[in-house]
Amino acid sequence: MEAVLAIAVAALTLIGLAICIFKPKYAIVPVLMFFPAEQILMGYVPAFRWQYGWVMNLAVGLVALFGVLHHFFRKERIFEGALHKVFYAILALYIYMMITMLWTPSPDSAEHFLKKSWAYFFLFFLVAPLLVRDLEDLKSLCVPLMVTGIAVMGLMLINPNAKFINDRFSIDLGYQVGFGQIQSNPLAIADAGGILAIIAALYRRNEPSALLTMLKWTGVLLGLSLALLSGSRGQVLASVGIIAVALPFASGSRSAVKAAGSMALVGVMVGFLYLVFSNFVIGAAQDRWGKGSSGVGERLEMIKTIMTAYFENPGQWLIGLGAGSFNAFYLFRTSAFPHWYPHNIIVESLTEYGVIGLTLVLVILYFSFRAAFRLIALAGDDRSRRTTAVIFAALILFQFMMSMKQGYLLGMPPLFMFCLIVMRVAHFEEARHAAMLLEEYSNADAPEEDATEGENDGRDVRGAAYPGMA
Repeated sequence: MEAVLAIAVAALTLIGLAICIFKPKYAIVPVLMFFPAEQILMGYVPAFRWQYGWVMNLAVGLVALFGVLHHFFRKERIFEGALHKVFYAILALYIYMMITMLWTPSPDSAEHFLKKSWAYFFLFFLVAPLLVRDLEDLKSLCVPLMVTGIAVMGLMLINPNAKFINDRFSIDLGYQVGFGQIQSNPLAIADAGGILAIIAALYRRNEPSALLTMLKWTGVLLGLSLALLSGSRGQVLASVGIIAVALPFASGSRSAVKAAGSMALVGVMVGFLYLVFSNFVIGAAQDRWGKGSSGVGERLEMIKTIMTAYFENPGQWLIGLGAGSFNAFYLFRTSAFPHWYPHNIIVESLTEYGVIGLTLVLVILYFSFRAAFRLIALAGDDRSRRTTAVIFAALILFQFMMSMKQGYLLGMPPLFMFCLIVMRVAHFEEARHAAMLLEEYSNADAPEEDATEGENDGRDVRGAAYPGMA
């Protein structure tokens, strides 16, 4: 039975990647679902755990690159809107991080993180943001992302090696090859669950359907359930909180009935999570929700350690202690886990890269959030466009909140990929909006008998300002 499931999962993966080749606009879907899908494949196909784990990475990268080349050979201006303030700030940040390796007290850790993440930098920074252009592109991705997310979550649940390890839902990756409790990353499961729940809860169409409603509820409940079972409090709290705040913006309505409906949806989610928690979350996973949680204490201790080292070296306040320097001061390193990081990119940017690094990170966040909110305003009254803008603004916020508890800058966090995508989409939507205003202005100033000529001029202007909209 397990062999049949392994073949089926491998076949589904190949089919999904093939669809992305023939429909390049969907190539961003495997990129956004990359980490949980990788663990799904490793869970079903033992060969992918140790010998061929790189195949999935390479396949997703090549599919994404093919999508970019597809746009290029169609003579589309693929770099239009891609070179902006956030792009240059991220590029400057990573160049500066390389420079800090000259004085870091932990060059081995810096080199380890760099070697481990260069492929993600190529995929998240250089390739993925070129796959989408405008809100229409993003809107077309929402349902495929929901379907893919539900499939990934469902395959995790029925995986023969799925079990509770240390009371946290995970997949035992070492079971069949004799390595015991080597498990998938619960945080990857929780991240995917949170992303799925946010997309499913906020997505709207101009013409709702029963099938879409069923799909949305499945995504919300399945995503939040697995995030909770994985023992990841931050993902659960962040996703529920973001959904509660973003629902009124997604609906775009100020009516009391709509507001009550939004509150009822949040209430159903909380009630469902309580049922899952009270019946399935036990032991150490349940203790993680207590005041004395070891996870929170460990992260606070990490922050205290690197902040103390930073402030004890005022000569490096401006330039930072150096990439990977956390490992020179963290006392709990072991031979099995020699490379650690502060688990907070704001703290990491200040302490390891100084005021220079922190300034660059804040610039990235400021312009990205500003573009996200501008995108919501530009979406106008169109329900599906507005909810799409809200979804991706919510995903930036979700990724930022996750970066405050996990991940590291040298690892090219997914947060930056979402920032780059939203910045590029905002550029095209600004161009579209400006062209529409210019068209309206031209039509208003044209003599009544030349109205047809004025309309033609408007289309020409819009086509020049925004290729493909004419």
